[in-house]
Amino acid sequence: MQILMDIIGYFEEECKCEIPDIEDCRPKKCPRCGTLSRENGILWVIGHGTYDRWACIPNSVKIKIRRFLCKKCRKTCSVLPHGLLPRFQYSAHIILLCLLQFYVDGKTEASVISNVLQDKGKKSFGFIRRWGTKFLTNAYLWGWLGNQLGVRKNTKPSRHQIRLYIDRFLLNYKDYVGSNQTLETAQIVQISLSEMVFDKKKAFRSFHIQHETKTSSVPLTKQFAANTQYKEHQKNPP
Repeated sequence: MQILMDIIGYFEEECKCEIPDIEDCRPKKCPRCGTLSRENGILWVIGHGTYDRWACIPNSVKIKIRRFLCKKCRKTCSVLPHGLLPRFQYSAHIILLCLLQFYVDGKTEASVISNVLQDKGKKSFGFIRRWGTKFLTNAYLWGWLGNQLGVRKNTKPSRHQIRLYIDRFLLNYKDYVGSNQTLETAQIVQISLSEMVFDKKKAFRSFHIQHETKTSSVPLTKQFAANTQYKEHQKNPP
């Protein structure tokens, strides 16, 4: 089980990838059994080591991930920064930018790789299309929103359908931040992924993370537009 939290310092420029303080990562409760991290002076959710994993943001860096053990249910969980999706090397911000430029802007895959991933020599194509076909259906790619946004599962969507799904997804979060604000992909990632818990093929929002935010509840819009006016994705990523 993996929890996504807003941890300062992971994705900053010239990141040293130092291991974050254990208290900055410790969940307030066990995500499996709900036991409080501290209760009656006893620490129930304790540190259980770390492991390394690679993250492309867009340059590849190795970061430290903290693990925790609940002494009651004897289950472990790991805490990831909210911009890093489980089982995906590329950050959620990079994935979303690639989908926007390829499906909404209509750029070629080679152009997107050169622009967003900053890797002109990359010859492995096809992964952006794979992200697109799994968007809103795979649990790790905002799949928990799929049914509510009208995504048909067990079918291979066309490029037009994927663009429609992306438009609906963007419109949902554009309405959330307000019509007078410019929505950025960083905002979408923070709003949609912070406090999410992933357990194999399931994903759900946790309301018991230690550092509470104003994004614990995200209402879904009831109406969707065929083509969302969205400008931020035309900018180059940081």
